This record gives sequence, structure tokens and C-alpha cells, in this order.
Amino acid sequence: MKLKKNLLVVPLTFSLLIPSAAFAHNGEVHSQPQSSQSAIQYSSTSTPAAELRIKLDTALTEHAFLAIETMRKGADGSKDFNQSAAALLANSDDIAAAVSSVYGKEGGDQFLKIWNSHITFFVDYVTAVNEGNQEDINKALANLENYKKEQAAFFDAATKGRLPAAAMEKGLTVHVNQLLAAFNAYVESDYQTAYKNERAAIHHMSMFAETLSIAIAAQFPELVKHTNPDTPAVDLRAHLNYLFTEHAALAVMAMQDGIDGSKNFEQSAAALMANADDLTAAVASVYGKKAGDQFSLIWKSHIAFFVDYVVATGQGNAEAQAKAKAELDEYIVEQAAFLDAATQSRVPASALEEGLKTHINQLLGAFNSYVAGDYEMAYASVRESYAHMTLPAAGLSAAVVEQFPGKFTVKRTPFTDVSARYEKAVSHLYNNGIARGLVKDKFGIGQPLKRVDAAVLVANSMKLEVNPESKETLMFKDVPQRAEAAVAALQKAGILKGKTTTAFGSSETMTRGEAALILSAAYKLPATAEQSAFTDVNERYSDAVNRLFASGAVSGKTDSRFGTNDQLTRGELALMIYQLETR
Repeated sequence: MKLKKNLLVVPLTFSLLIPSAAFAHNGEVHSQPQSSQSAIQYSSTSTPAAELRIKLDTALTEHAFLAIETMRKGADGSKDFNQSAAALLANSDDIAAAVSSVYGKEGGDQFLKIWNSHITFFVDYVTAVNEGNQEDINKALANLENYKKEQAAFFDAATKGRLPAAAMEKGLTVHVNQLLAAFNAYVESDYQTAYKNERAAIHHMSMFAETLSIAIAAQFPELVKHTNPDTPAVDLRAHLNYLFTEHAALAVMAMQDGIDGSKNFEQSAAALMANADDLTAAVASVYGKKAGDQFSLIWKSHIAFFVDYVVATGQGNAEAQAKAKAELDEYIVEQAAFLDAATQSRVPASALEEGLKTHINQLLGAFNSYVAGDYEMAYASVRESYAHMTLPAAGLSAAVVEQFPGKFTVKRTPFTDVSARYEKAVSHLYNNGIARGLVKDKFGIGQPLKRVDAAVLVANSMKLEVNPESKETLMFKDVPQRAEAAVAALQKAGILKGKTTTAFGSSETMTRGEAALILSAAYKLPATAEQSAFTDVNERYSDAVNRLFASGAVSGKTDSRFGTNDQLTRGELALMIYQLETR
């Protein structure tokens, strides 16, 4: 299978859409607010903030992978359990070192003590399940509940409220539940569900890495030289980082399952192939379906050659092993040629071949050490292979951004009062024609919103079809002319109500509780059994607040207080709309 470079001259198929606004708002005449002078290229994948995010992404996703695999080893009574557990604890040390680099040794030590406790509680759970000891199972689960609170409190305090304990506890609940679900499904021989949860757990930790890096960058802008970890270019690198490292992890474990003749091998291999499909989708989103199909054919071939090597090893067939290795060598050349051609030599084939050789040798080394019973070396190679895959993610993302810089441009706003916390949300609203500033250079982040202005922003975000005549059916008598069409459209859609049948309360300040009612209806958020811990939410608002909280779009003012009757600010609504539109 030899590639022709001219087959790779394919069009870029993804784009950043800038929808037009539907309504005038905040007292201004509708027009696109962007100006060419406000556009700033955020097209670097290697800023200090990007490096922070990738470091956290690599360590946190590896934690999820190693935690689940260690729990499985414990369930099976595997000979390599101790070495797997040691690799997991070594990963903890890496995460703690990252925390220490920001919050100092004392902060890192405090983190590590709490973080390692939840690993201990997972091991306790595995042991209790193996022994069928329900009392100890319940104890381990109770300890994990306490861990979530303690870990959430740590991040809340460390980030000075940028990661609120209530939101953190919710995220940690997802993490703990995903690991338990993966383990429980494995024990019950529901391997498809087990691997589905494992992949979800890895991806979830990638999202947490993004959240944590944003909080740190906002707290210590000098640390990241005032760069942003949350740009389209960094998003691309982080996405590839998550997928490439996951490939290494799943490949190693599928090879172990293959040589062991494990009952879950088929599902293990399926998870690896699903990862390959996700990588293919990433390639196709940039270079088109034809190139994506070519990539898939080549990439999956090396997975097949690894399987051939495992089978040959199990049979003791040295000739077949040599053939598989020779085919892997041919794969290296083909894969390098593909990426060289696709990136127009921004990632040279010669450099790619060296990197791919390292990848192949690390996976084979991890497998051979495992077969030989040298588990310490096996897991050292596993971790090396995981870390190595950050390199192709960095190289390929940089090449793509250089090749298509226009697709990774963020049009910055002209506002001088927008902190890092609100930057991406305000940029999204401004550049999509949803919101303007109060004045030319001020968005008014802390400015309370009148009900009429909040309604216009929501109407703009919903892009509702507006009938200019609809205002004639508006029963409210206190809506200014500039907002009549927007309010009428929202009323017709059943998204909002007035204070009375004839008064909308246009000039009154909107509360956070009222915003919850409107946004829950506007974005048709599904009902949830999840109950927030807020004590200031009465029956009128509870369903809407719970739906918003479950969606991840909002958090409270504190762990126990939503701020239902507090005035809604322009910055708060910008965050809510952004989170709902990009969730």
C-alpha cells in the first residue's frame, strides 16, 4: 500500500461559523460588532498556558487509565497488580509535582495526601468486592464520598473560589462513578460497558485538565505569561493529546489481554479501534473524508500488525514475529509519508519515521517485558509510551494550525474590563453578534442586567425566527420598541412570562433565579433527578436550577447558596449562555 501525495491535496472541511444576530439589544442598532482591528491571532499551540494544560491533560488522563486497569488487575488477582499499582502511584507523584509548581510544596503535599487517599479507597473497594464483604464495600464508598468533599475543598481554597467546591464535587462524583462503573461492569463480565466507561473516564479527565488550567491561568497570569489555555489552537492540541495517549494505553492493554487469552480481549480491541475511529474523525475534520479514510486504513494496519505479533508470540512462532515486525517497519514509512503529504512537509517524513519507530518499540518493549514476567520494566515502558504520544500531538497540531491559521483565529473584543474568567464567553457573544458593550471599550461585566436587556441577549443566542409583525401581538405595555420583537418571540416560544399580563417588568433587574427559569426553557434542558445542595432555591426555581446545574452551565455563589434573588450581571449571563451553547 503506497500512497500518492496528490491524493492528499484535499480541501479543509471544518469552519468556525459566525452566525448573524437576530435582534438589536442593549439599546443599540443591530449590526455586526466585529472590526478587523479587534482580531488577534491566537494560533500558537505552544504557549506557556498550552504547556500547562497539556501537562495536566497527560497526567490526569493517565490516572484514569491506570486506575481502572489496576482495579481490574486486583479483581483478577493478576501477578502484575503491584507493578500496576506502583505505576498509578508514580502518576500521582507527577500530578502532585504539577500542583506544587503552582501552589508550592505545601500545597502539593496536601494535594498528594488527599489524592492518594481515593486510590486507597478504590483498592479497598476492589478487595471488598473480591471478598463479597458488603460492609467493607459500603465503608469504601463512604470514604470515597468524604474524599470528594475534601478534594473539592482543596481546589476551591487553592484557586480562591475559581473552582467552586460545589462544582468540583460534582465533577469528582462523575470521576468516581465512572471508575466504579468500569470496574463493576468488568466484574460482571459486561466488557462492552466496562470499556465504554473507561474511555469516558479518560475523556472526562481531559476536560478537567482544561478546567483546571483555565483556573490557574486566571489566578496566576504571570505564570503563563498572560497566555490563554482555552483557544481553538490549544483545544486542537489537547484533543489530539487525549486521543494519541489513549491509543498507546489501549494498545498496550489489548496486547496483554491477547497474550493472556482474556475473555475481554474482543471488547478491549474494540475500544482500541473506536479510538482509531476518533483519530480518523479528527484527521477528516481537517483534511476531508478521503484523507480520513486513507489515514484510517494505514493507522488500523499497524494495530493489525501488533495483533499478528501477539498471536505469533503466543504460538512461539519466531518467523511470524519477524514478519509482523517487518510489516510494522513498512507501516512506519507509509504513515510518515501520509502525514508529510497532508501537512505539506510541515511534519517531515524523516522526523516522523523516527518518532513512529520509538512508538512501535515502546509498545513492543512493554509487551515483551510483560510476557517475560518483568512487570516493573513493562509498566515503565507503558508510561514511556503514554508520555511519548504527547509529541505527535504537539507536532501535528502545530502543523495544522500553521497550515490553516485562519481557522484558529479568535477575534478578540475591544473591551478592557473583561478578565480571563469571562474572556472566552464574552468573545463568543461579541463575535457571534449576541452582545455588544455598554460603551466602546467596556462590556460591563459586573453591571446588573435589566429584564428587557437579558431577554434580548437570550433571544439573540437562540437565533429565533423573528416576525417583525409579532410585536403587534405583544401584550406587555412596558417593553421599549428596540426589544419588542425579541420579547414577543420569546413569549411566543413559551420561554418567558411577564410580571403581570400587561407588564413585563422591563426596567427591573433580572435575578439569577429568573435567569435559570428562562435559560432552562430556552435551551430545553432535560429533567434530572440530581438535586443541588443550594438552600436558597425555593419550589418555583428548584427544577430549573437543578437542570442548569446538571448541565454544568452554572454553579452557585457558594457551596450552599445559588444566589436565587441576587441581581444577574452581564458577565454571569455571558458565562451561562456560553456554557450552554458549547456544552
